[in-house]
Amino acid sequence: MLKQPIVRVLLTVALFFSLPGTLYAESASQPRVVYVAAYDFPPYFSTRESQDLTSVLVAQLNQRQSEFQFVIREIRPSERYQAVSPTGCCDILFFEAPQWGWPQSRDYVWSSALTTGTERFYALKARIESGEVSFSTPGAQRIGGVLGYHYEFANFKTDRSTLEVDYNLYSTDTPGSLLQMLDRERIELALLNDEFVKWRQHLGQPSALALMGAEMADHHYHTRYVVKRSGLLAPSFIDNLLKDMLNEGLLQQLFADFNIRDSLYFGNTQPCDHSH
Repeated sequence: MLKQPIVRVLLTVALFFSLPGTLYAESASQPRVVYVAAYDFPPYFSTRESQDLTSVLVAQLNQRQSEFQFVIREIRPSERYQAVSPTGCCDILFFEAPQWGWPQSRDYVWSSALTTGTERFYALKARIESGEVSFSTPGAQRIGGVLGYHYEFANFKTDRSTLEVDYNLYSTDTPGSLLQMLDRERIELALLNDEFVKWRQHLGQPSALALMGAEMADHHYHTRYVVKRSGLLAPSFIDNLLKDMLNEGLLQQLFADFNIRDSLYFGNTQPCDHSH
């Protein structure tokens, strides 16, 4: 007579003690959120463009593993240093160069080179050919740059008033805005990276097709990713995922889609010529 109630009690107790473990297991299986800092630097990242390389790469990283959920958090260029500091909002920043204002610090870890790139002066080809604009005397002409970017022409300074007074360089928020300023002849020269111009030309955009670049570069760079040392990620974790993508040919294809296949440096065994 008493067996049935006893069985019910035992089943209830067993269920009660099994719940916390079950809930814990479900909780433990949830991926940990990793924040990816990103600022407007097309084609590597931009919320103003139809697509960008960081968003495509992050989608691939999320698809290829379940330990972390990579989430992009947009920042201003001037906020990048704080973003991956111990108290910063983010864990990692892709496509960044140490020479762009980064102090020596043990708070973050740099990867090996991901890409190679070049910043140079661009102008409307028709204005260069007519002699109206020249690459030989940039300081005597109105120049456009992006606020927070670093240019060797301006000794890598970023203060807006200093750039205007000392270098006749006027700042805007995006490289896309610089194209518009060139097209409308509001400036004579613009400092743009080759990767951005190649991508826009690949898309067949008239304002980009009308450009001519200076033979001499403003500066060359190798971009890397930088990881917060106290964060969740180990650089080896990212490297292994990127190596898998490289071995499959997927990484090469992603860069080719943006017409910058030649900019991919990851996996190159040759030392960087300009690896600062």
